[in-house]
Amino acid sequence: MGERILLGYKRLFEVRILHHYWLDEGGDVFDNLPQEKRHQRLLNYNITNFLSLAPTATTAQLLQDLHCVLKYTPLGLIIGAPGNVAVPSDAVFQFIVKVEHPDFFNYTALTLRKQNISEIFHAPDEKIYRYKENVFVFSNETGSTKILYNPPETLYFLSKSTPTYTGAVDYAAESLVGSLFQATIDKPAAAPPSSGWLSIANAAKHPIYVHQNDMDTIVPPPGLVGAPTKGIELSVDIPDDIFALVRIKTLSPTNDFSLLRLTNPVDPLHPAVLREPVFQIRFKNRSTIWKYYDRRKDKTDTPDNAVFTEANPLPLTFFGNASTAGPAQRTKPSAGSIKVKVDANTPSNITGLVSEIFQ
Repeated sequence: MGERILLGYKRLFEVRILHHYWLDEGGDVFDNLPQEKRHQRLLNYNITNFLSLAPTATTAQLLQDLHCVLKYTPLGLIIGAPGNVAVPSDAVFQFIVKVEHPDFFNYTALTLRKQNISEIFHAPDEKIYRYKENVFVFSNETGSTKILYNPPETLYFLSKSTPTYTGAVDYAAESLVGSLFQATIDKPAAAPPSSGWLSIANAAKHPIYVHQNDMDTIVPPPGLVGAPTKGIELSVDIPDDIFALVRIKTLSPTNDFSLLRLTNPVDPLHPAVLREPVFQIRFKNRSTIWKYYDRRKDKTDTPDNAVFTEANPLPLTFFGNASTAGPAQRTKPSAGSIKVKVDANTPSNITGLVSEIFQ
């Protein structure tokens, strides 16, 4: 009789990429919705509407060597591993995130920054270095946690902690600081709360969103001039059309973001087992000033033609309507109709984001 081997698979890790344009209910953040509605919203959610994920060639080979299985889900991806897998302590799993629908840039916060590619020749190495600026890097090595929901649940985000406000930084529009303020213009003059900052209500109910500090600082070789400040180096593994990079490392079993955890009590022969973590990336939906116009009037942006203007920027959402206007103005704007207003003297400075609504 032949030998029979049963090999069970466990989750090595899971990555969920959740976008609040598709999850929030008007002005109500997804994480503050009733549990039943959250579950229903996730059942109808599909990341392929706007993004794609794929392992780098190096990661694909590593998964094969470890006999792991990659499965894509409507929320992101899951890596399955043999229950007895020995995950190398220095293993790095990297996944390329690409934008699959152009409207993503209209309803997603922090997409106003260009992702230009630079090619710079470095004579000492006789090599051309290629960089893409403003590429996000999401890593469990620098991730952060937050407790949400009732009963409380600890969520593991691949974004760093939301940065605190420091006056030394010229904040760009849509930058996030503290708990929780978002810049509505480039270079607000004063600390929040003040003009140029949107105070996000019920901050404790919000997750940790993707923010400006999720872009890594580029460290070029000595003597190389002209490299962008933030971004990533392009390579055979990292393609030109990358939007973001997900990087998962094994880490020490004592780290809450590790792929492993210590057995309890510790088994000297097998001290660590799979932790099976679920990591999250949360994209914030864009907020704009909503201006309502009468269709019978000319389409000109003047106070006389705007019949109603919301006092504060409101979130763009697929579900619900965040408007505070009266019944005649309850139409919400299209996610694709965003007007970026700039300073007449300094066109590179954004002074506001406006959605025009014609009724």
